[in-house]
Amino acid sequence: MRIKVDVGATKKMRDGLRAFGKRAGVTANRAGDIMAERLIQLIQDEIYNGPKTGRLYKRYNPRRLHRASAPGQSPANDQGTLARSFTAKQVKLNQYAYKNIVGSNLVYAAALQYGNPEQNLLPRPYFTTAIRRLRAEAPEMVRGAWRQSA
Repeated sequence: MRIKVDVGATKKMRDGLRAFGKRAGVTANRAGDIMAERLIQLIQDEIYNGPKTGRLYKRYNPRRLHRASAPGQSPANDQGTLARSFTAKQVKLNQYAYKNIVGSNLVYAAALQYGNPEQNLLPRPYFTTAIRRLRAEAPEMVRGAWRQSA
């Protein structure tokens, strides 16, 4: 007895794969948008709400007390400049896909993240901490984007 199954590229199969590919591309782009915005929220949360146990300073213009962050903690918020500086930008990869880049143009953003030995500044990681938090949430974001693209 012989069994023969033709698992070839039928028109219905090709059309289905094409639709799946398009939906996968839409899903990836949408998930990238969602994750970029969420990463900015997590970075801001790290700066605004993370624990701060550093030195207490008197600041002027406007007059206030400011509690700095200790090394190893996310930077302490003073006037919100660092937290507000983060933006997401889309870069086109091809006609179907793009990537999102999240960053800040402030010179001291990287110095706070990684430290700066010349200024005797120890690292105050906030970006990598926010990325770690995002990784835990990412699978559900992709599932949600897949459901939305149907």
